[in-house]
Amino acid sequence: MSGGQQARALAGQVAVVTGASRGLGLEYALTLARAGAVLAIQDLDFSAHGEHGAPGADVRSAQERLDAIGAEYRLAEFDAADEAAMRTFVDAVAQEFGRIDIAVANAGGGTGSIADTRASTLRAADFSKVFSRNVLTAVSLVGAVAPHMKERRYGRIVLVSSQGGMRANLQGSYAHYGSVKAAIISYMRNLAQDLGEHAITVNAVAPGYIGTDRLMRQFEEVGVDVIVDRTALKRIGTPQECAAAVEFLASPGASYVTGSLLTIDGGSVRNGA
Repeated sequence: MSGGQQARALAGQVAVVTGASRGLGLEYALTLARAGAVLAIQDLDFSAHGEHGAPGADVRSAQERLDAIGAEYRLAEFDAADEAAMRTFVDAVAQEFGRIDIAVANAGGGTGSIADTRASTLRAADFSKVFSRNVLTAVSLVGAVAPHMKERRYGRIVLVSSQGGMRANLQGSYAHYGSVKAAIISYMRNLAQDLGEHAITVNAVAPGYIGTDRLMRQFEEVGVDVIVDRTALKRIGTPQECAAAVEFLASPGASYVTGSLLTIDGGSVRNGA
């Protein structure tokens, strides 16, 4: 969005974003703030900055970047899977600002190496950890924001899946991450059916090859040209392009969009490559 009134489409709204200290989560928060939203952001550790080894990386902290655009925000450090802590945080924000309009469940991530996470040899403990990081954090956030949204009969919930949740990886690697991101898609669709009668929309985004500082390092190890060739647009996406999709789903303009999965992947080939 750009210019005038359209750029402030979320003015007066309050958005909760989890996993927002850096990477895509921080970009989602910055984009919502530029659209006028007041932010309540969570992460385990806000002292983590951009990666100094990544060329062109913005190494400022989340607070510095939010302050630079004049954002109004509250932040808290805790485990997003902790339901009591999440409810305390969300309730405090609702009490301060009188509303919760938007929730973006971005907290997540995988663990382990490609070689150690193949489907047949994956350890249950690793699967459980990744399930907690991705699915339980989303359930925790939804449980905290839903009562406030139901009371006002308005809400935009955006969950974060991945292209990994839509297809298998070669040799069944990183199976825990792909499996839980697929679970996010199913949870989103059920949640949309549950909350629709309360005028709350629920959707999910599935980022593909997005050039965050961390992911660019991985792409360089595989070969950027190899990654680019897997997309129809023949390039890697930007965090801003991914955040624009989240902004749309969080906006009043998406009032008749619910239960949908929006892929931001440049037309990635879905053949397991």
